[in-house]
Amino acid sequence: MVSLKLIAQYFVLAIFIFNNDCIAQTAVQRNILHKITNEQNLKSLLLTPEEWVPYPKYKDRAGWENFLGTYKNALISEGEKS
Repeated sequence: MVSLKLIAQYFVLAIFIFNNDCIAQTAVQRNILHKITNEQNLKSLLLTPEEWVPYPKYKDRAGWENFLGTYKNALISEGEKS
């Protein structure tokens, strides 16, 4: 399940990239990101490296069941071949 915090991060990143493209094309700085948020708000949206884990924790069995979905048995079979 994608968290709201992760979606917000992608949104902020997309705005940042879009803003940089606009600056490069028009040579006019518009400060779009600066207008919609501040440093404190942005820090509250961003994950620290310790919080960012693209997969479930080792002991989170239910998380792994969800993560692997219907591919679980196929992945296990492939791993056992090695």
